Amino acid sequence: MSTPDRFHKDKSERWLLQHQAGSILRLAGITGFTTWTVEESSLIAPRRLPDGLVNVNFPDREKPVPVLIEIESYSNKDAERQMFEALLLARLELGVIPEGICVVLQPKGRVRVREKMLATSEVGSSKVSASWKVIEIWRLSAKELLAQKELGFIPWVPLTKIDGPVEPVLRECRKRIDRQAPERQREAYLAVTQILGRLVYPEELLEAIFKGEKPMIDSPFFTDLEAKFAHRSILKQLAYRYGEISEDLKQELRKVRNTESLDRLLEAVISSTDLPDFRVTLHSVPKQ
Repeated sequence: MSTPDRFHKDKSERWLLQHQAGSILRLAGITGFTTWTVEESSLIAPRRLPDGLVNVNFPDREKPVPVLIEIESYSNKDAERQMFEALLLARLELGVIPEGICVVLQPKGRVRVREKMLATSEVGSSKVSASWKVIEIWRLSAKELLAQKELGFIPWVPLTKIDGPVEPVLRECRKRIDRQAPERQREAYLAVTQILGRLVYPEELLEAIFKGEKPMIDSPFFTDLEAKFAHRSILKQLAYRYGEISEDLKQELRKVRNTESLDRLLEAVISSTDLPDFRVTLHSVPKQ
């Protein structure tokens, strides 16, 4: 996959975490919840950030249940270490062990991501273990996912096991998106489904089926998502360097959507001497 495709795929995965975490929970067998929200700022340790931390509310629980989600493009042994370290980091930051879900999109040789890891000290007197749920998307049935009638499952379908001709299944995905997706999210669903599908099927086939009203690269989906991720990265780095960030600075930062301005602000986080120094750059860059 080329660098631009990989870039958009990563953003597609993050969009799914931000907007369809409920569907990922149901894929993992977690049901019965009423609402969920994506945690934006709890885990700020820069060396290891999970893809997503979701607070899930159940009617029979007073407090939300944290669920840590990682998405891996291919099966790889490093995914186990990432899940292990992310769960330990979450325990330190939150004071509780979250539920863990590792979503793997495609196989790679004979490698399988295990659902647990045990770490032992040098002498062997101390041991730490962790376990989590692994979802191998390519082992899921496209027919069964489509039967669920859930819009959030649609972007995963091109990566699942399809019995019979592929094109009718992909066209059914397009019909579901056109019929079920809110107008403001329709372009995003088309783009995400097309990008993930490129892991398996030719670009020409996917373009013919999932082409939106605008070229995929110019979709507002990508512009909005790029700005959101840049804001999050800047705020995390500022918090790590300078401590608590005021709400007025956060609000001003979120008004910046110009790509070049966001690049300048990312550089300013590193070069600034303190928060007032960073604010000088923030005040000077074009917002749109």
